[in-house]
This record gives sequence, C-alpha cells and structure tokens, in this order.
Amino acid sequence: MSLPHVPPDLSGYLPVAEPEPWKAASVCYRLNRMSPRQAVAEASRAEPNSRFVYQLALDSRSDPRYQRAGIAKVFMDQILKEHTTTSDGRRTWEIPIMGLLSVAGAISNANSPTARDAEVLREIASSTSIIDILDKELPYLIESEAMAVSRRYFACQALLVFLDQRLEPRCIIIFLNYQAIELISLSIITFLSLIFTEKAARIALSCWLHSSPESWFWGLVTTAVYSVLGGEIPGSPPIEDYLKVAFNTIDIDVFASKVNSALKNEKMVGESLMLQLRMLKVLAVGEGNFQGVILDSNIHINALVAVQNYLETGVDFSDSEAKDVFVESGAMVQYDCRLLSSHLSF
Repeated sequence: MSLPHVPPDLSGYLPVAEPEPWKAASVCYRLNRMSPRQAVAEASRAEPNSRFVYQLALDSRSDPRYQRAGIAKVFMDQILKEHTTTSDGRRTWEIPIMGLLSVAGAISNANSPTARDAEVLREIASSTSIIDILDKELPYLIESEAMAVSRRYFACQALLVFLDQRLEPRCIIIFLNYQAIELISLSIITFLSLIFTEKAARIALSCWLHSSPESWFWGLVTTAVYSVLGGEIPGSPPIEDYLKVAFNTIDIDVFASKVNSALKNEKMVGESLMLQLRMLKVLAVGEGNFQGVILDSNIHINALVAVQNYLETGVDFSDSEAKDVFVESGAMVQYDCRLLSSHLSF
C-alpha cells in the first residue's frame, strides 16, 4: 500500500503567522543556500509551527537528503514536546507529524531505499511515545471544527505507520546482511506487541466515530481501526482480545449516536456505505459487547434502511460498488432481513 504523504489540499495548512508569498519564497531561498545538515539543525531550533519547519515537512516528501540528515528525529522531538494551540487554531504537533509522515511515506515508496533509510524507519517505528501524545490530544481530534479533520487524518496515518506492516517489508529486503534483517524484524515484532493498546484503540475508534462518511479519508479511518483490532486486511476477522480492549475505550452512548447519525447521512452511499457495513460486521464478530450495542441501539436497522435507500436510487447491480454494498449488508440481514426482502432476488 502506498502511504499518502499529506492531505491532498494543503492550501489551508500554511501557518497564518507568515502567509505572504514572499516569505515562502524567502524560506525556500534560505533552504537552497543551506546544506541538509544545516537545515536540519536550524529546524531543531525553530518553533514547530514555523514556516521553516513547514517547508521542510513538505520538502521531506521528495528530497532524501533531509531524511538522511536526521530530519525525522527533529520531527519526533517536536511531537513529543508539550503542545499549545497556535494563533490560527492549529496544534503545535500537526506540522511535525505531517513531516514525519512525509519521511515515512517517501522512504517506503522509494525505488532504491538504502540501509540508512531503513534505519530511519526503525527509529520512527520505535517512537511509541507518539501514541501517548495523540491520546492526550484526543479532545482536539474529536472537535467538530474543520481543522480537526486534518488532525484525525494525521493521527490515523500515524497509527498505520506503527500498526500496519506496510513499511517493514520494503525496508527489510534492502539490507545486505542477515544481522541487520534480524534486528529490524525483531524490532517490529516487539513494537507491534506493545502498540496494540487501549490508547491506540481509543484514538482509532474516536477518529472513525467523529469523521464524516463524505470525508476524503473515510477509508483511512476504517483501515486504522482494522489495524488496531489486529485484522490483516480491511474486513478480516479481528483478534478477540483486541476487540474487548477496543470496546472498553468507548462511551456506549456516543458510539450508538455517532454510528446511527452517520448511517442516516445522505452521503452514506456507495463505497462509504460499504466501508461502514464492513466495519460493523467486524465489530459484531462473535457475541461480544459491540454486537449487543449494535442490536440494542437499532444500528442494524438503520444500516439496512441505509442499504435500502441506496438500492432504491436505481443502482446498477452490474456495478462492483453496488455488489459490494449488498454483500456487506449480509451481516446486518441476519438480525433483521425484513427491510431487504424485496431486494433478495438480485
């Protein structure tokens, strides 16, 4: 899987303190006159929400010199500091984590990554304290303001870097000696055993529950939840112990309200609906607590109503998206098939 680096539209992510185009050009000019190590050293002394750090976060997507000069360590150090809200409403960890994701995505997608690249990924993957920071920042992740959308994106993307083994295969095969391969493999196994925690589950579920089905990263938040639950691929059965841990992180009333509200959203159609049905199917595995909440809160009924409304728009069943929605609705049908009875002949 190719890890997205940053949100598609960064036009609203420029630090308000220095919005003028000439200042952006000035920062680029300064960077061009610096060696990568000089730039990284300057970033370590700069404010995490500065235009200088922001530019390095962008440039780290495509310039491996910054990656190999230690910019990831600077971003990690900035993320692990105490955080405040900037004058434009941003949290001071947002630009550093954007930079860290840029580094991780660029290295994992590189055609010819080096041993140093793999070492950088190991350093990123071992920074488990970032999950602690995101957990502390949860009130800012679940805000309804537009700025919280970017925060949820960054948080879920960070979880995938840590939880999903998508960075690990590419970096392991580039090593030239078995000792290094074994070191990285053991590091990742140890890290994965640590990261499946209550904090990671709380972050992922909160981002999912507070995101809109029309969000451009709806698929990302669902994938983050799958990863926390131990699913190897989206929709695969979760690990039961992780499911129990996840349930203990939620407020039942908030869960029921948010899921039902999302199902009633007029944008809950097509792929968004399919992803929501798949998520509910995963959470309802066995006879655990999630299943009880789904039934007691009539989530299964609202899910079937959403499917019925979608089918009544005249969708073409030769379309793969419509087929996927119908297939994923099966888990809810087992609780109450009456609403779909007229469509079962398809």
